[in-house]
Amino acid sequence: MNRKLIWLVVIIIILVAGYFIFFNKKPASGETVRIGIIVTGTGPGAYQGEQALRGLELAKEEINKSGGINSKPVELIIEDSKTEPAAAVSAMNKIG
Repeated sequence: MNRKLIWLVVIIIILVAGYFIFFNKKPASGETVRIGIIVTGTGPGAYQGEQALRGLELAKEEINKSGGINSKPVELIIEDSKTEPAAAVSAMNKIG
């Protein structure tokens, strides 16, 4: 796998995690916990993105089966980075 692609994915994950750590608002009662995910759904790294998405969906199902986060179900907001930096930034802007 191309090193630039690996670093792009790592940077995107760090940015998304940082956003949710520092700017995430606590959901009001009755709401779901929404988590934004940017994966490589198309382009050269699409296979890895599909596998990551399967793992994230499995984790979401397990969390929701065990009662969710603070008794609230988890919802994933999924965006495609298209293996392009500009598309990744656009996806981050949609999520944020």
